[in-house]
Amino acid sequence: QTETTEGGKALVAYFAYNENMGDTSGMSVDAISSASLSNDAGNESGNLQVMAQVIQEQTGADIFQILVSEPYDPEYEVMRERAYEELDNSTFPELQATVDNLDDYDVIYIGTPVWSGSMPRPVASFLNENDLSGKTIVPIGIHLGSGFGSILREMEELAPNAVIADGFTIN
Repeated sequence: QTETTEGGKALVAYFAYNENMGDTSGMSVDAISSASLSNDAGNESGNLQVMAQVIQEQTGADIFQILVSEPYDPEYEVMRERAYEELDNSTFPELQATVDNLDDYDVIYIGTPVWSGSMPRPVASFLNENDLSGKTIVPIGIHLGSGFGSILREMEELAPNAVIADGFTIN
């Protein structure tokens, strides 16, 4: 649990592929890129959604979903090609929304998958669009064996006046 200064609040901003893919109505298989976890109500959440919910329960943090304006293709190979192109070109995909009251938060948990050892470009867009000076960033992530890869360095570059705390990842 990360304590905030008096009167400060925490925010969990996370990016999940399964919340950023286009129309899946024609698909007959589960195309979620991480393991799906079902609760008793039958709702399915991926690892980052569950992590955000646990942090919210433990800290009282608000949750912000990082959503792209142009959804990713639900077909993994097509999505991966776009993701590689975004990484190679250091693009900043347009996001659907911004955090209106960012000044209210002292601690920002950034939830992200690790894509090819790097930060997915929608997360880079979030960091690029928001001045996190003076805030504490707590990275949380999911990976397939790379740990955070280059994400911590990328966070330092995109939020140079923020404090990057030790975060945690799940393999």
